[in-house]
Amino acid sequence: MMNYSELIKQVGQLLWSVTPEDALIIRMQGSVYELNSGGVVTFILKVNERESWFDFEDPRNQIVSDILKIIEEYKKSTDKLHESWSHFEVELSELGKIKVNFAYIPEDDSWAGLYMKGVSDLTREEAKANYIPEKDWADRVKKYKGCPVQTSKR
Repeated sequence: MMNYSELIKQVGQLLWSVTPEDALIIRMQGSVYELNSGGVVTFILKVNERESWFDFEDPRNQIVSDILKIIEEYKKSTDKLHESWSHFEVELSELGKIKVNFAYIPEDDSWAGLYMKGVSDLTREEAKANYIPEKDWADRVKKYKGCPVQTSKR
């Protein structure tokens, strides 16, 4: 069973191995819903306040896959301990400080590319900025927040 210290050590070493010298922050966000089903990851490099991503063919993507496997292994361990989470964010600073955050977002309240927040947590403007159709946003707000939302008619 993997513990939190092992997670930090393994993920930190792998992240450090792909961190460019001029990077201020390197951040990896993703979600893991069904055990053994594979997770979804967005890998963000933040260099001098500018964010960028690895191309699909970049060999560093293998490291991203390795990190995801470690996080999935950790999820299996934590699920046994009844700690429920589905989204994660790992951030490594230029000083080598690492932090990992977890959040539980129900699968039907998640959206591709939206991490650490559910659709129902967004304002109408944030949903629009994330390309979430207004009806989908309103349905999730109603379901998870228990309040009806008036949608605009077009």
